[in-house]
Amino acid sequence: GPSKEARVVYEVSDKSGIVVRSPQRLISGTQISSATTCTRQAVLDGRISSFGSHPSAIIGSMKHELIQKAVLHDESSRGFLLEQIPNIVRDCYESLFASKLSR
Repeated sequence: GPSKEARVVYEVSDKSGIVVRSPQRLISGTQISSATTCTRQAVLDGRISSFGSHPSAIIGSMKHELIQKAVLHDESSRGFLLEQIPNIVRDCYESLFASKLSR
């Protein structure tokens, strides 16, 4: 017979709810608010500020990326996590280089 699984319904409107379109990208509230006036400015601010990031912030962002990948793929084995690290490092190379963590 038909499955009796519980269904979860999420409501998104102009009053409540959010949609995560690109979970691989971290976007601050400041970037969102500045994007309402100029979308290019928000992108430039994000790229420029990444060059001045503190090493602890960069490592924290990389850990966040790793946790997101584990959650998105419902996989947290050591092997899976180790496979993800080279991609995360490659995605963060500009920030790593600028903060001298690449040495």
